[in-house]
Order: sequence, then C-alpha cells, then structure tokens
Amino acid sequence: MRSKKNHDQAEELRKQVDEWNQTNHEPDIDVSTLPPRSEVHKRKSKNQSNKKAVRFPLIELLLFLFLLIIIFILVGPHLFTR
Repeated sequence: MRSKKNHDQAEELRKQVDEWNQTNHEPDIDVSTLPPRSEVHKRKSKNQSNKKAVRFPLIELLLFLFLLIIIFILVGPHLFTR
C-alpha cells in the first residue's frame, strides 16, 4: 500500500501556501492615481447598455406552453363540470 502510514496528502499544498504567504504578492497601488468610483461605474453602465440582450425565443415559447398546460390542467375540470 503506502510506504508511510501517516502520509499527509495536503502537506505539499501547505508548503506552497506558506511560501506564497512569505513573499509579498500584493502589488503596490497608488490610490491617488485611480479614477473616482463614480466614473468607473458610469463607464461600466455605458458599456452594458450598448450590448444587445441575448434572448431565447424557443425556450420562452416552451416555458409559456408548459405553464399554459399546467394552468389548463388545474382549471380545466372546473370549467367543464357545470
């Protein structure tokens, strides 16, 4: 089976995490050079408004028919039994 009985499978991952934590991976960002938050969100909303929404008419039609069948099954007996 295994040569070591108490082999820890996550040991290699722990070593990698420790190495990553010891080195400084956070870039030094000068906050004064960043644009204001309002400008960033304005740009984002403008970009989204130019894109056309993807629609799935076949799926919408099938969903409508499915709901219509369910409604007919629930209401049908009350309509035809007077």
